[in-house]
Amino acid sequence: MRTSLTWLSGLICVLALLPTKSAHSQDTDSSAFIADHPIIRYAADPDFAPIDFVVNGRHRGLAKDYLDLIAEGSGLRFRRQNYPTWADAQSGCRG
Repeated sequence: MRTSLTWLSGLICVLALLPTKSAHSQDTDSSAFIADHPIIRYAADPDFAPIDFVVNGRHRGLAKDYLDLIAEGSGLRFRRQNYPTWADAQSGCRG
């Protein structure tokens, strides 16, 4: 569980550094990144409430709220990859 929180915290910190349309003008690097990666795939921990969890196939929790805000401000789109457990999600992300 601690690994989940560490991974999630790191992701939120990195994504929070992306400029938003309303607060900052996007620089060339950010625009190029978004153009090259319009959809970011991610995995949610299905059982880490209230931070990250899945109910009836829908991603919920604080992590989802942050992803929605980042998407709204940056123009990025996020697509969740479904895994039954966090261990499966980690294995899937490693390839």
